[in-house]
Amino acid sequence: MIEKALLVPEVEQLLSHLPSLDDDVPKVQLNTAALDFETGAPAQFSLSHDKRMPGTTYDTDLKIYQDAELFVEHGFHFCNMLYAFRSISRAIPTIKDISAEAKSTINHRTYEILGPEMRKLIDLRAFCSNTSTFFCEVLERLASPDAMSTSMVREEFCDVLIQLTDVLQKIDNLKDMKACLKNDFSLYKRCFTLIRTELQASDIVQEEVQQLQMFLANPGYSSHIIMSQLRERVKQITNHEDVLLEMILLCCSKIEKGMHVSCSDKYCLHRALPYLVYFIDSEGKKAFNAFRARKMPLLRVQKIIKNLPVVPEVADMTINLATIISMCPNYNADKMAASWGTGKPLPVIVDHYNLTTHWKKIREQHTVYATKFSRVANDDSLDQTLRGLNSGTSSKKQVTLTPNEILHETGKIYKLAKEGLHLMKSWTCYILEMSAWKFQHPADDATMKKRGWEPNTELTGNQQQAVFFEKVVRYNYSKEELSVLVDCISMIKSLAFLLKEKEHKLAPILRVYMQTYIQNFVNSDLAPLVKKSDSKGRPILSFLHNIQGLVEDYVVSSGSSSKSFKKAMKESKNADGRKFTTRLVGPGSTQLHLLRVMLRSMNDGAGRGHYLKDIDKSTMKLLSAFHEHTYFFPHLTVLGSTIGACSNLGDLWYRELYIQMTNCTQFPIEMSLPFLLSESVVSSTENIRVPVLENVVSALDVYNDAATYAIQVLQLQHLYDEIEAEVNLVFDQMMFLIGEQMYDHFKNAASSSLLNGTYKDAIEKVKGYKQLTVQEKRFAPPATQRHVLLLGRSIDLNYLISTHVNHKLAKDIEAILKRFESGDLSVVIETEKMLEVVKMTHHRLSKVLELDSYDIIFNSSNADVNAKHMSGRLLRHLKTTILEDLAGNYSYNVYTQRFVHSPIIFKQTGREKDPKPPPGIFGFGTVCGRAWDFLQRLSRGFVGRAHIDALVRLAGEAGVVAIIESCMTHIEEKMRDMMPYLKQLKEGLPPITLPKVVYGTVACFGAFETRLKQYFSYMDFLDESFQGFREMGNIVGLVTLLEASLATQQANNYVNAASFLGVKCNVKSEYSGFVDSARGRTQSGVGEDRRIVVKGIQMPRKENFVCSEPRLSPLHNCMENFVTESAGAVERIRATKVRDDIVPMLEKTHLSYEHLSFSQSEVKIGDGILQRIEKAVDKVGIKEALEFDSGVDSIVCNDRNDEFYRIFSVLNFLLCMEHKGRVDEDQMILRDGINLADDTTFSDPHVFGHGFAIGGVVCLHLFKQSFKFKLLDLTYHMLNVEDAEKIRNVKNMVEGKAALPKDPVVEKFLAEARAQSEIHEYVWGLLEGCRGKEKKEDNEERATYTFFPPNDDRNISAMPSNMRRLLHKNSSSINE
Repeated sequence: MIEKALLVPEVEQLLSHLPSLDDDVPKVQLNTAALDFETGAPAQFSLSHDKRMPGTTYDTDLKIYQDAELFVEHGFHFCNMLYAFRSISRAIPTIKDISAEAKSTINHRTYEILGPEMRKLIDLRAFCSNTSTFFCEVLERLASPDAMSTSMVREEFCDVLIQLTDVLQKIDNLKDMKACLKNDFSLYKRCFTLIRTELQASDIVQEEVQQLQMFLANPGYSSHIIMSQLRERVKQITNHEDVLLEMILLCCSKIEKGMHVSCSDKYCLHRALPYLVYFIDSEGKKAFNAFRARKMPLLRVQKIIKNLPVVPEVADMTINLATIISMCPNYNADKMAASWGTGKPLPVIVDHYNLTTHWKKIREQHTVYATKFSRVANDDSLDQTLRGLNSGTSSKKQVTLTPNEILHETGKIYKLAKEGLHLMKSWTCYILEMSAWKFQHPADDATMKKRGWEPNTELTGNQQQAVFFEKVVRYNYSKEELSVLVDCISMIKSLAFLLKEKEHKLAPILRVYMQTYIQNFVNSDLAPLVKKSDSKGRPILSFLHNIQGLVEDYVVSSGSSSKSFKKAMKESKNADGRKFTTRLVGPGSTQLHLLRVMLRSMNDGAGRGHYLKDIDKSTMKLLSAFHEHTYFFPHLTVLGSTIGACSNLGDLWYRELYIQMTNCTQFPIEMSLPFLLSESVVSSTENIRVPVLENVVSALDVYNDAATYAIQVLQLQHLYDEIEAEVNLVFDQMMFLIGEQMYDHFKNAASSSLLNGTYKDAIEKVKGYKQLTVQEKRFAPPATQRHVLLLGRSIDLNYLISTHVNHKLAKDIEAILKRFESGDLSVVIETEKMLEVVKMTHHRLSKVLELDSYDIIFNSSNADVNAKHMSGRLLRHLKTTILEDLAGNYSYNVYTQRFVHSPIIFKQTGREKDPKPPPGIFGFGTVCGRAWDFLQRLSRGFVGRAHIDALVRLAGEAGVVAIIESCMTHIEEKMRDMMPYLKQLKEGLPPITLPKVVYGTVACFGAFETRLKQYFSYMDFLDESFQGFREMGNIVGLVTLLEASLATQQANNYVNAASFLGVKCNVKSEYSGFVDSARGRTQSGVGEDRRIVVKGIQMPRKENFVCSEPRLSPLHNCMENFVTESAGAVERIRATKVRDDIVPMLEKTHLSYEHLSFSQSEVKIGDGILQRIEKAVDKVGIKEALEFDSGVDSIVCNDRNDEFYRIFSVLNFLLCMEHKGRVDEDQMILRDGINLADDTTFSDPHVFGHGFAIGGVVCLHLFKQSFKFKLLDLTYHMLNVEDAEKIRNVKNMVEGKAALPKDPVVEKFLAEARAQSEIHEYVWGLLEGCRGKEKKEDNEERATYTFFPPNDDRNISAMPSNMRRLLHKNSSSINE
């Protein structure tokens, strides 16, 4: 820790500006340091360097105690070796039909390979023999009659004998369960026998082989050879029953009082207890019967074993305590099965092993403790306590602290830490006990089938054996149990994180508490006994002085240490004791152990000990309370290691026992419990206990515990490699599942929010619940983690999930674009909504993840990588669909402004079929997908204004310009294609004279039909002509809609952005919305006061808007305030730079919006479009090719056929006629859903729509023949005849005459002709003001000319020359 006093002021000021290195995200994982260390001495006494006490009566006892701990330590090593032992003989291939020399070589190599493994077994046999001998020696020493006359503390040795019992039974059970030991030994023995004559010192090896043979497979013992032989040796010791009774009582007392810190300490007592009963029970009438002896605490033992019959042994290996009791000679299974729990377990016992029964209690305890910890052990409280301890004064007031006040201050922290360790230990025990119960009780076939298991008869060999492991793990946990298990693991890890995070502040306070407690006890609590012993001259005085000299803390003056010591001893004789110094150090492990041993030798709690006559009852209680209270001190001295031991759950991964039982190399990850836990958090949608998603980090933390155990305890690289390999698979799977679930959730949320509210409410009202509402989930805590520690590696979850989500976004956009590319233009609304959902999904995910820009992802999927040209897939498909499908295969209606499918397909699009959407990534999500589908069906099958609006929004302004440019190019190409057909039609057209009106409609129609019906025999010719005009008209109609939609959007954008750009209106009107302050009246006129009316939004003319300076706009004012109010230099510089960058951007934006919004006065076909079409006409040369005549005789001589208006008039007349020429099924491509048998007649207006009329009228307008067409058109003449006929019919009706006859065919023709004329008038109305500069000429007053008929109307040359010149001079006016 850096002291602030050592820092230069400037450096300290700079350090204060540095950002924190900690991520500003929730912490969901216990910190796993790369380098672990402890601030205190080791808790294990044998590891201390000052473990001897020469010159005292305790030196021999300490030597024995040290040897016992070393035996325990070596025993753990052999337990780990046996547990992780794997068969080598299985890996050695069996080779047949080889030569004798090759066999000898193979035997030698096999012997050499198995030699080191057999050496381990030889060492194991020697260790078991030596440990049994040591066990009996200590037991015999405790059982000797003069044991009480020595300084030996029986409880300490009983405790270490219990640990030795547990170690030996572990080794015994592991040796029996590991069949691979015998297999490897058999192969080793066989190879040794074959090459024995070739080996040196073969006799020694033979002796070792015989000893191993008796150790591994003794014919005198079917199992439990180590414990059986130990029992036989124990029986030979006199008075061994007394010592074993003490050990049994000690086990019961510690279990009942909870005198254990870690799970291993607790289960050590439980595992040793039945074996001690097995040792003490004897056969014979006078022998000790453990089930009848009065000294035996039978009820206490029964209660302990019955309440917890199954306990973990080593990882996945478990032990049934009642089974060990059944090994006793005096055990009667028929009479004692119920009392010892060897039969069917009671429901109470089953509930104890069911974690769900403890879950509520665990959550409540966790909530209460976390609240208490945050209140008592927060940073401020701990810092105040440490400052007070450093200064020796109270943290609240400057008053010197007494020892009792120090104990009170630090005692709260001590109790809090002790309570936290106890809670972690108890919760971990619940989990390990549940796992042990599952291993002892596999799932049956019925339960497995309910949980998804399907019998597979094709499995062979090891695959069938692996099913047995599935029964105890994969299919033995329900969804609820997995959910609860994950939640409990998370609470354990979170509690460990709380303690570990504050360890650097808790440890000094705990050391102060332990040092103060010991000093206060020695100097104050023992002071009355010291004074009393000194006054009476009791021999206990020297013993008390030794205790004080061992642990007392006093200040020694330099040069006079002996005097200071004598003075301290003199002060200690006072009844009030003496004062001592408070230090931030704790007692050493040897110091604490010797103090406990010496005080326990005075009174062992059972009425035995030295100096009993000098100790009264109150002092005995004081000594017992001190001994019990200081039991936890060694563990709290090494707080970090104790936290790790209490929260270690690595056993949940290990499966070495089942690998050996099933002869499998390793199991799939689907059978791994940590994987099942992680998967249950991520993928389960019906968690009953609803664990939050950040628990997945806690579930993965099990792998950290397992890897730590493999490296630091088992010290086996291959186990760590297996864990690492599984972690790689599991982690990739978890990242995939989290990314999938996270993306699906945010996509569903975005889809739900974008769905129409009224529509959604109506559906939910019918369903009766919030079917389309997406609830929030806590994805932020795990997704924002950047330093998750897994197997020593720091992993950035945010980056990995962001990468996966980026891929999901790109994949979703790709699927949407493929769907759009496979459909027609009617799906553009659906495509826009889908992309909008994806964009909102990206926006919401960006708040949690660091994703690429949406524009970058979209442009990458859209293949839009050209910065200069619009070349994306979306725009390309829009162009292709418009030109190849919409223009040629749709019928346009000018009234509804919709394009609908034509019944006959004239142009094949060549689109691919609609691809099947990939599951889970397409459309509008799983929640609102069907609702959106029903809504989007309303916009399919046609193209209207809503589709055009969506098209404009998707393509953008630049895209719309590119589309219009492509449309103009297509019109030019279409004119070039139509020119040969029009030329042929002109040449083959017979002379047609308009019949007189008096002939009537039937006669006139017959006259026209006689001359024109021959063209129906050339339907291909007519269809091409009709199709050409239809495509031109459809494109003109589309461009009209495009410009209207674009103008609307530009106007709306400008209105919305006006306030930010500094554009203001002078005065607002109550009615029209704006007032012209210069004229003082509202702008309601259409002619003089020009305005734009868009969707009810009224915009004033441009002069009414006042554009302030860009720097004075609201946005700039905000930036200016930000700059002026910034205090730091760095922030001020950055703000100025941002301001300078935004100013030119705002200027461009303002000018752009101003130009776009006020460039047009009305929504109409733009002058530029007509000019482009006119240029295309000139470029193609259609006028020159058709040789249009604009002379006077083109009016007078109405039977001429060499002008465009007459060609279009003929086509228009043929369009209105009914015919049945298009009935050949082989020559038609019908649209889906149309049956030729049901409807074999398609009228041309039905097929070609209004596009034909629009294309023809636009051409007439550009060729300046509109007036001629209106005057001399065949269909118009028919309509005039019909009008005259109606007048005659009225006159005949008045005069009582009969009406003129009617023909249904003619009536139908007239109806269609009138409809076409109305379309023509509508289009001419739109074209009224769209002739650019010629508008001025249109508004000029024209001169009136009078034409006199010639004398001979058959010869125009007979007219006067001046009249001919006048006619030629004004021919252009007449043509119009």
